[in-house]
Amino acid sequence: DDRFELPPEQLDFVKASLTQAEASRRQSETQEVYDSYRHLAELFSSMSDFKTSIYFREKCLEIAKLVDDRDGELLASRELGIAHEKLDNVPEAIRFYEMAAELTR
Repeated sequence: DDRFELPPEQLDFVKASLTQAEASRRQSETQEVYDSYRHLAELFSSMSDFKTSIYFREKCLEIAKLVDDRDGELLASRELGIAHEKLDNVPEAIRFYEMAAELTR
């Protein structure tokens, strides 16, 4: 079974982060949206749920690109590379590592 079960003690954090992300999005507070998604990605990475972590890292990358936040793009790209590597998805990991390297130039 490939399903992931969220521990009950984490439900409040996830709910609060998603609520904060949506409220911030409605107020056009992109940094707060980015931070909420980043915290969720970190939570799921810490629980070895890399697929869900990737989902939130991709959201971070979208937001960073939208507002031309190179540091945010760099962080999200690097973390996406790490998450894909953890899933043995080497071609995607390389793609994101190369994206991160390009952003440092």
